[in-house]
Amino acid sequence: MLKTKNKFIKSTFCVVLFFLFIAVVSARPIDLFKLNDNTLDIVQISDVHFDTKTKSNSKRMLEFSRDFLNDAISKVYDLTGAELVVFSGDIVNHSDKNEFLKFLNIANKLCIPWYYAPGNHDIGILGGLSKLDVTTLWLKNSKLLDRKNLCFDNQNSYYPANHPLFYSYTPKKNFLLLFLDGVIDNEITANGYFPKDELVWLENQLKNNLDKKVIIVQHFPVVEPFKSNSHVVRNADEYLKIIDKYSNVVAILSGHYHFAKITQRKNVLHISTPALVEYPNAFREIKITKMNTGTKFEIRLIETKTIETNLQYAQKISKSRSKKTTLDNGQEYDRNAVIIIKNPISQ
Repeated sequence: MLKTKNKFIKSTFCVVLFFLFIAVVSARPIDLFKLNDNTLDIVQISDVHFDTKTKSNSKRMLEFSRDFLNDAISKVYDLTGAELVVFSGDIVNHSDKNEFLKFLNIANKLCIPWYYAPGNHDIGILGGLSKLDVTTLWLKNSKLLDRKNLCFDNQNSYYPANHPLFYSYTPKKNFLLLFLDGVIDNEITANGYFPKDELVWLENQLKNNLDKKVIIVQHFPVVEPFKSNSHVVRNADEYLKIIDKYSNVVAILSGHYHFAKITQRKNVLHISTPALVEYPNAFREIKITKMNTGTKFEIRLIETKTIETNLQYAQKISKSRSKKTTLDNGQEYDRNAVIIIKNPISQ
C-alpha cells in the first residue's frame, strides 16, 4: 500500500513538473527578457498611412497599407525579444474616425503593448479628428497599454487634460520614454513645431529623471535626414538647446521624411525610420543596453514583404516610382548598425 502511495506521489510530481516545463518553454522569451532592467527592445513603425479608400499612383502604396501593417505585425510576433512597439506618427493617411478605428483594430493584434506619437496626417485641420479625439480613441480602444506606468503630466495623471498627445512612459526602472507632439493644428502644413509649454514639460521630465536613459519618440525629426523647408521643425534650435543641457537623452526616434537615416549629434542618436507604406516598406527593431561606460544600440531594419507575394509586387512598384531610393533605404549603416555612445565625462 505504501509503495503504491509513493508511486502515485511520484507520478503526480512528474506530471506537475511536465506541465511546468511546457508552460516555461511555450512562454514568450520576452517574459524572461523583461527581468533585465538594463536592456530595452523597441520596435519602431512609422508612417503607416493607413488608407482603405485611396488608390495611389505615387510611390506611396496606399491601397496596400492594410497589408503592410498586417505583415509588420506578423513579423513582430517573430521578434522574441521585443517588448513594446512605438508608432512614430501618420498612422492614418486622412484624419478620419473610421480609418483610425480600423487601424486600431489591426494594431491591437500585436502581442505586446504599443504606444503612439502623432503625425500631421493624424490630426484634422479643416474637419477630421482633433488631438483630444485621437487620444480618446487610442486610450479607449488600445488593449495592451501598460496604463499604470503611463503619465500625461507631472502629477502622474493618467488621463490627459489640456495637452493630450505628449506624455511619458516608464517601461523599466532604468528607462524613460517621452512621446512628443509636434503637430501644428491651426494651419495646413507639413512643418513641425513644439509649443513652449511642451518644451517646459520636456525639460522638467529630463531634469527629474537624471538616473534614467531617456528615449524620445516623435513624428518630426529635429535633426533632418535631408534638408526640406516644407518639413522642418520650425523651432528645432530651441528644442536642441534643451536636449543639450542634459546627458540622459540617448536617442530620438522619428519618421515624417520617409527615409532611413541614423545620425549621431553629440551624445544623442537621431534615428529616422522610413515609411511602412513606401519603399523600402520597413520598420526597425532597436535594442538599447545601459552599460557602465555608455549606451549600446543594436539596430536593424526589417522589410515587410515576405509573407504575401502582392507585397513584393507593391514594394517593387514603389521602388520604381521613387527618385531617391538611396535616401529611402539609406546606406547600410542607416539600416543595420551596432553603435556604442559613451557617457559624457561628467557621468
